[in-house]
Amino acid sequence: AGSTMRSLLLLLLVAPAAVVGFASAPMRLSTSRMPARAVRAPMLAASRMAVAVTDLPIGLDNEDYTAWGLAQCFTMVEGQLQPIMVVEPLTGATLECIDQGVGQGTVTSYKRVMALKVGDAVLGGVEDPTGINMEALAPLIAGEDAQICDNALDRAFAAGRTLKRRPEAQVVKLGETCEDYKFDPNEEKRILNLVNVVDDDDNVKQDISIDVYGRGEKEEVNPLGNMV
Repeated sequence: AGSTMRSLLLLLLVAPAAVVGFASAPMRLSTSRMPARAVRAPMLAASRMAVAVTDLPIGLDNEDYTAWGLAQCFTMVEGQLQPIMVVEPLTGATLECIDQGVGQGTVTSYKRVMALKVGDAVLGGVEDPTGINMEALAPLIAGEDAQICDNALDRAFAAGRTLKRRPEAQVVKLGETCEDYKFDPNEEKRILNLVNVVDDDDNVKQDISIDVYGRGEKEEVNPLGNMV
């Protein structure tokens, strides 16, 4: 019994010191004992970050197909719509949608469409792309005061990839210009600088008789700002 008591007393004296020492000692983990997944995780994250900040492959060759459209759009200037002609690349889906046989496609803002090889449309080609070759697009723009769209180079490569995946969408022959479309820019006006302002009118309508927000009847105005 005496030896048991001495053992208990010794344990009570040593245990607090051991706990304090363990808590204050820095923790060291050996990578040799860590799971392989835990060791490689930082390296994997770094590789993903590297992909995110580097340029991705274009995915096209200079001989691949691109389509370009001349669209009539609008800009809002001091409350008035002003027409503007814009040159922009077309995706395969857009080209098929507006084509579908002569005069059989959907109504569109595209007045004219032209097809070119990537190497002809892009200055520097896929090896060193620097911009869009507007001289090559001269037949598309003929007779119009047009400007190139924003981010034209990136959009051209993205649209070109859709046409490469779907050759049947390449309905305009390379080097040719087509005008056989249902061109009507006024049916659904494309307003380039339109800002969508969200307000209470965008919410689900509630009958005024059960309105709990204290809102009154609103007067209607027409698009010109005059009272109806």
